[in-house]
Amino acid sequence: MKTKLAPIAIAIIMSTGLIGCANTQIANNTTMNLAAQNEAAQIQLSPTEAIEQATQALTAAVTDGLAFYAPLHIEEAQDKLDEAHKYNQKEPTGENQLAAITAAITVGKLVAAGEDNRAIVKEQLALSLDHRDVLVELGTPKLFLKKYNKGLSMLDSLIREIEGGFFDKVASDQPGILAYFGELEAMTLKEQFLTKAEHMLDKAEDANADDFAPITFEKAELALERASGFIDDNYREREAIVVACDNAYSLASQAYFVSDEAQKVFETDKEGIEQYVLSVQALFDLINQTAADDLASHSFYEQANILKELIASQNEQVASLQKTISNQAKQTLETPEASGESEVLDLMLAEAVATKENMVTSAEAPLSENVSAEANVQPETKETSFDEELQDQEGPAESLSGV
Repeated sequence: MKTKLAPIAIAIIMSTGLIGCANTQIANNTTMNLAAQNEAAQIQLSPTEAIEQATQALTAAVTDGLAFYAPLHIEEAQDKLDEAHKYNQKEPTGENQLAAITAAITVGKLVAAGEDNRAIVKEQLALSLDHRDVLVELGTPKLFLKKYNKGLSMLDSLIREIEGGFFDKVASDQPGILAYFGELEAMTLKEQFLTKAEHMLDKAEDANADDFAPITFEKAELALERASGFIDDNYREREAIVVACDNAYSLASQAYFVSDEAQKVFETDKEGIEQYVLSVQALFDLINQTAADDLASHSFYEQANILKELIASQNEQVASLQKTISNQAKQTLETPEASGESEVLDLMLAEAVATKENMVTSAEAPLSENVSAEANVQPETKETSFDEELQDQEGPAESLSGV
């Protein structure tokens, strides 16, 4: 599914200057270097010892992820460590040794200042960091890695502004990142939940649903459009998004199948239409099994109401039986000496569950096993059997699963 960032998000990003050069200077860096020089003149360490301590401090900081929260500090610290090694490899004069120790001490100070910056970043950019975590959990990096990395680059720019002490710029630019992350979240949700409906609508269009089922097809298009807009405006409403996407898929599937059935009628003759109606009656018989007597003597509308009332009645019976079993089970637990009744209760519960399952599975039984040969006459214009058509329809009609 091709997805683009909304124009408003792009406008916010451009207006806040998030695309461009980031700060490259560390606040109070000069003061830090002077402090390192004073400490180097008094410390009782050799250049090698000082470099070893600096190396350990920098390695630990990088391992702990400080490069994300203080990239300028880590970059400068690495430069200073390289500088310390350089002076330590020169002629061991007092000046060179002092320079090596000073550079090594500066590494430690930069790491310490970087840790302070980490705390500031977590406070100042809490909303952006939280949104980044949501995207990671949602799987955005796997679906839109390039766009996700662009968001991280924007976040990195803001962090560098914090390192430079430009807090006003951070406050003005953070809304742009939040808008961008919001767009990414919506894009991810559409890819995960709406793509199936889009593909089904494309399938319906390829099957000429816009010609043979124009009203249903238009409803499906509108549902898809509304679901997409709902995600844009309410990307944190996960359950409602699933419902909207399920509805869009259901209508797209309906458009496809209505078009398919309409084309069967349109392409057949009078005799074929009668056979088609009989095949529809066979569907009612398949659902009915032996539950209602003489179902075929009623109109399709009346048959649908009969089956509806019959299913409602069976559901009430199952619910009543389950309630009775639950009450008896409670009494059994309260009466230890009556524990022998548990096997009977188990059988009753299994029977109740089986009754409800049979109501569902009866509709899934092969048509050839449940309807008479007379009722299962197929239109001569179709080479495939009605069973095959029914099985073909079962696949695409599955609903979305999971969040």
